[in-house]
Amino acid sequence: MRKRFSIAHELGHLFLHMGYLVDPPRWERTGEYRDAPRYRYGFSDEETEAHEFAAALLMPADDFRAAVSRWSSEGHTQLGPLAEHFQVSREAARVRGQWLGVFEWGR
Repeated sequence: MRKRFSIAHELGHLFLHMGYLVDPPRWERTGEYRDAPRYRYGFSDEETEAHEFAAALLMPADDFRAAVSRWSSEGHTQLGPLAEHFQVSREAARVRGQWLGVFEWGR
């Protein structure tokens, strides 16, 4: 599961930050993409954007909301089955729900 999210995350960098197939002039100027370890652990806007890209790719908003309703009762969502449905970690499913406003932050 972690590998799927990591691959989707890196695709986010490819499309969003390097312009691959969406901004040919930017892609041509990219050259060798370099990053620093401090950016790899979520400490930059680019990392946050790549996480959001991965989450949206693997857990589309409408599908996610439908799945949440399937695994929810009495105001509680079963994160395990929800995460398994999308083949992501429980943490990824929880954060996706927070970004979409389905789950409260800090939950």
